[in-house]
Amino acid sequence: MTHSNLPAPKETASMGAYFGLLFSTLMLAGLLALSFGTGVTRTIVVSANTRSLEVDFVGRADFWDIGTVTICEPLAKFDRTKSRGDTLCDARRFTQKEAVVEIQWRDNSRVWVTARSRDTWEVNIQKHVDFVKGTRIFLSQAQFESLGVLSFSGFVSMGKVASTGEVDLLLSGDYEIREKPLLGSVTETVKKGRLRLGEQVQVTHESDNSRARVYGYATPSATTETGMLVSVVSEPGDTQISINYFGGTGAIEVAPNWIDRALSSPLILALTILIPLLLAIIQVAATSRVNVSFYVAARTFSRLRQTLKK
Repeated sequence: MTHSNLPAPKETASMGAYFGLLFSTLMLAGLLALSFGTGVTRTIVVSANTRSLEVDFVGRADFWDIGTVTICEPLAKFDRTKSRGDTLCDARRFTQKEAVVEIQWRDNSRVWVTARSRDTWEVNIQKHVDFVKGTRIFLSQAQFESLGVLSFSGFVSMGKVASTGEVDLLLSGDYEIREKPLLGSVTETVKKGRLRLGEQVQVTHESDNSRARVYGYATPSATTETGMLVSVVSEPGDTQISINYFGGTGAIEVAPNWIDRALSSPLILALTILIPLLLAIIQVAATSRVNVSFYVAARTFSRLRQTLKK
């Protein structure tokens, strides 16, 4: 080996700097991918206290065994010969009866559940093959409590926009947006917030604002006599919170951004600290005098070997 085959100190330093730059670029690309949510698995959890709930069912997984309740079935025509009456059902519009109600929800079925008074709840069936559209089922608070929970899966809307005279309002609530990184095994809460009185809340897809499927249940609230507790969790996907409110020109979409992930993810925080530290170490190693010492020692050894050969 001759000294002409040895890299010069500047070349050694340049090579170290090159690999340092390449390594830092790869690490930075990984950090950016994590920060912008590349490949994440996202779910949204919403818990609300509301006086109204609308569900468009997806699938056939939900069965409600409501029990003996009052049913108001719509008449084919408005009957002007009768008076309103003092019963739950308007006799001009409905026939009233007591019956046992069991509902097997099917794909594309639709129902509204609302609080009609402090002790009366209404299940309004808007779409189902076994019921006339607009069939109303009334149950008491005690009957609702005895059911435990009413489970559902599908597209959901909680509360109605607080316009004048509206009573079917969302009273309060909160949400959490959770994500699991592409190479991670731990789900992290990256964003959370509170819901206000009078907001209408849905879970939608971030890509096209279409409704996203959720799984959840409703049960009478233990803290208020006029609301029910609704808890839902979305299917994994590009989901977001969609909020409509009085006076708004459109829905507010709530989804996490890179700042939310950077502030909430231990992995991103660790990489943010680790990358500058590694870059400093690489830079020191690439420009230190060790490279120069190695070059001098190698050149001296080469000259000595050539002298011995002579």
